[in-house]
Amino acid sequence: MKRVPSDEYPAPVALSRDELVDLGGWAVLKEARGLVEAGAVKELAWEGKLLRGSIQLGGQPFYPRLNLRSLTFAESQCNCRLGRQGFVCAHAIALCLRSAELERNAELESQERDRNDEPEGHPPSDPRPQSLVLSQAKGLPLDLRILLPPNLSRVASRDAIAVKIDARISSQWIPLEKIDRGRAYRISQTEKVALALVESWCGGQLHGLIQLKRSQLGELLQCVSGQPIAFWANRPDVALVWEDRTLQGVHEFLKKEQPLLEPAHANNQPEKLARIGRQPDIDIGRSLPNSPDRSLAVDQAGAVTVDGSTQYLAITVHSREHPHYREIINLLRTSGFRLEPSNRRWWMRDRHKTLAFLAEYRNQLETRFGATFTPNFRERSTALQSVAVTCSIRADGEDYAVHLKLEAGPIDESAIHSALTRGSPYVEDGERIYLIEPHVVSRLESVQQSLSGERHRSVTTSFRKRLQTRDLRDAEDLIEEVTGSVETPESWQKRSAALKGVGNLRPAPVPEALDKRLRSYQRIGTAWMWHLYGHGLAGILADEMGLGKTIQALALIACVRQWRSADSSILVVAPAGLLENWRREALRFVPELRAFVHHREKRLSESGAFRDWDLVITSYGTLARDLNLFRCVRFSLVCVDEAQHVRNRATLHARALCELQTQGKVMLTGTPIENTLEDVRSLFAFLMPGYLERVPSGIRGEDRAWYDQRHLVKVAPYLLRRRKSSVAPELPARIEQTIYCRLTPEQSERYRRYYETEQRRIFELEMSGASEQRVRFAALTLLLRLRQICADPRLVDPEAKPSESGKLAVFRELVDEALAEGHRVLVFSQFVSMLSLLRSHLEEGAIPYLYMDGSTRDRVELAEQFNMDSTFPVFLISLKAGGIGLNLTGADTVIHYDPWWNPAVESQATDRAHRIGQTKVVTSMRLVMAESVEERVLALQSSKRALLDELLDAGESAGANVGLDDVKEILGF
Repeated sequence: MKRVPSDEYPAPVALSRDELVDLGGWAVLKEARGLVEAGAVKELAWEGKLLRGSIQLGGQPFYPRLNLRSLTFAESQCNCRLGRQGFVCAHAIALCLRSAELERNAELESQERDRNDEPEGHPPSDPRPQSLVLSQAKGLPLDLRILLPPNLSRVASRDAIAVKIDARISSQWIPLEKIDRGRAYRISQTEKVALALVESWCGGQLHGLIQLKRSQLGELLQCVSGQPIAFWANRPDVALVWEDRTLQGVHEFLKKEQPLLEPAHANNQPEKLARIGRQPDIDIGRSLPNSPDRSLAVDQAGAVTVDGSTQYLAITVHSREHPHYREIINLLRTSGFRLEPSNRRWWMRDRHKTLAFLAEYRNQLETRFGATFTPNFRERSTALQSVAVTCSIRADGEDYAVHLKLEAGPIDESAIHSALTRGSPYVEDGERIYLIEPHVVSRLESVQQSLSGERHRSVTTSFRKRLQTRDLRDAEDLIEEVTGSVETPESWQKRSAALKGVGNLRPAPVPEALDKRLRSYQRIGTAWMWHLYGHGLAGILADEMGLGKTIQALALIACVRQWRSADSSILVVAPAGLLENWRREALRFVPELRAFVHHREKRLSESGAFRDWDLVITSYGTLARDLNLFRCVRFSLVCVDEAQHVRNRATLHARALCELQTQGKVMLTGTPIENTLEDVRSLFAFLMPGYLERVPSGIRGEDRAWYDQRHLVKVAPYLLRRRKSSVAPELPARIEQTIYCRLTPEQSERYRRYYETEQRRIFELEMSGASEQRVRFAALTLLLRLRQICADPRLVDPEAKPSESGKLAVFRELVDEALAEGHRVLVFSQFVSMLSLLRSHLEEGAIPYLYMDGSTRDRVELAEQFNMDSTFPVFLISLKAGGIGLNLTGADTVIHYDPWWNPAVESQATDRAHRIGQTKVVTSMRLVMAESVEERVLALQSSKRALLDELLDAGESAGANVGLDDVKEILGF
């Protein structure tokens, strides 16, 4: 098998098992593993991020192509049944598995070569000391110093240089041999290399006082070149100064006398230094694993010769050594060719079969197998042409009329349709023969199904579709897929070009004062929303938490207000807890706009009153209650914040939004999908009604997957998601830790008794024929109580003692340590009763704190107080009350006392501290009770993460839709 990476992209795309499952599913992955184990992968090649290859196991060969430019919208093609429909098939996944296997083998071979190349007695090229435990996350800082003898000039010539090496741990210098081997340490790469070298000289151990030769000391100093790490032993407080990679007064004494030259020196070759910490030298004459096989093109040239005409074919396969030899032979046999032993040619003497074979395989013979077509064949097959797919587009008012058709010269459309119906691979017009290539027809059928939204639509020779502006981006990709290129009207290009890449956007007309406060990525986000608004479109700004979705929305609002009539106001709908935050942000960034909060007792009473305000801010609940008032107003723009609150289109809040009259719409949310694709379908039911085709009820399997894939592709241009790591690299790092706690004996016994009693009761319910809803409720109640026992037994039994809680003891230690080191802490729990217990603990220890739960009204004021007043080192917050909408950059430590189903919710809570304005590293700690339901919750979080990854390629959120089977899995039933 030949593997041909691209010169431009020599490194293949690495995919994890979970990512492969996301692409194809468990069943497809299992089938793909079987193909790889059976040796069915005959060839694979990377072309940029496009993976192609061939699969063959016994019968027909398959040629999958997988474009991995985005894992969210991976594009797959294959000549198998699934591949023709655009699904990721087992053949494509098999290529990914085999590619990963080749990469691992290549890396192992490279490591083995490096080990063989190392000088005897030296550590490997990527060294680390084996006698120390290293951990960059949890290790103690460790620094080195090298103490050189003051009499170096005298002892160097004898190759007996006594060198002392000390380690500094917790501000104290100690010899290397006195380092506590029971602790973990954090050291720099430079010092790691140096210690590995010392270990190699000391028989795998570390000694603080060693005697070195000149060459050895030179190697040691080469490892730490440029670092202030070398000292004279009699002046350990003044580091020696490096000049041009040398130490004055040291390196001049490490040179060997010139007469004692090695043979290599005589050939003008430099002395080979130990390659500690460097990349291995490259042998350009060696065939490297990642270099293209340049013999492939030579092998392919002339390997197959095709002779014949439109009546027959005679094919010669020249060499058994050709990489595609078996594949070509199998293709000829399965297509009906017969080998003539006398001339070693493969013959086909049936006209219909000949034309059918050429229709399906002619291009593949030339492009894939490098076939040579004889002059005789070319001369006698000039009548052959291919049926072409053409596309015409014309503007029709605000819409566009698209016409796709199969054309075969002057042949009537009905004749082509008749040939398709009969399964004939060609049509004739006198001497002209038009081949109907199966892959072209298959691709056209797929495009017609996608444009029409009809999963089982059969291909037709002529297809017409009227497209609205919102359909253009998706339609353009589909049409280009089947025609190769398409000429679109200028107005089409203007509307869709910016959706191909945000780099094509024109800046939005943001007021100058506000524009100066925007970051570059925020200007792009505003321009993206402004482009959608200007063309009657809508979208979801789904930036990662902390990147400033609110200020981008306010910039859009300012643009709209300048452009639209003053008689039309703008509406913002947000959770009730965020209304004051919106009012303050509007006052801060767009003070020129008149803003009114329509909530509680301060509410407008008639539709005409809306004209007095530029910006009206209301809650979901108030909107639903006052819907008769709001539906009478036509807004310039409706901005929906924290849009995940209406991910269920059947709720009163979602239905109320859909009844609003507005010129434009935009939604803000960091988690547009939490459970299923129905979430995002619900959002688009408000944003662009009718844009996503209705999913027929009751469908499953491949049919359901087809609609899901279509909707994922269609929403992509109208969803903008950026991450902190890519647009705000100035943000400090976030360190996440899971700290496992142990149940105390009393707590463990209480947990066990409750579990066994309730398990029996649930089992009896199921045996008695109780409804699934009743069983699920009982199981969820048990799960809730077990999680409360894990948090603190007092949540289920007020008579329990504080000492029974193992997690509370860990919490006390963490808080005490954090406060001792000057950190400020956010503590999140979903149990308000647990926060009350923690509150009592802090009061007993005289620790100042602030507190927030669902009953707290002055959330923003509390947040500002915490940020401004460092005398409050701890902030206790219920997860739902403080998980969104707050800026708490005054904290640098976050403790999640109990884990929640959805890691996206926990991540949002942590992002209260890890957002723009933060100057410190944020440490997030999650307390999890080992060997309990809490530990099983973590496993559920991992399995629920795939869906949001597929939509956003985010890889950091998951669903919270927990069913009975999930609950049973957590409970261990």
